[in-house]
Amino acid sequence: MAKYTMNPVGVDAIQFKGNGSEVCDWIYAFDEMAFEPFEAEGAEAPKVRYSTNTFYLDKLNGVAEATTGSWIIRGPLGDFYPCHPDVFDELYTLQSEED
Repeated sequence: MAKYTMNPVGVDAIQFKGNGSEVCDWIYAFDEMAFEPFEAEGAEAPKVRYSTNTFYLDKLNGVAEATTGSWIIRGPLGDFYPCHPDVFDELYTLQSEED
């Protein structure tokens, strides 16, 4: 059996604190197409949407939900996905912070 180590890779991330519009602005800065509808199981659906305590990211394999406190990560390939804060704290270290 082979054993592998994860390559160190930088990601961009923002913590969802219940303000979905802040996260939407952040995503839009990277990907203006993030708010265009796409085909999801035959129905038009927005790629991102939010309610008071939940942020939704429509993915090709279903909807990913982030609750207040979760992190939204932009991966090295430009994809967006949620991460539970405990997992985020274990896997990621702050390298720099923008104003």
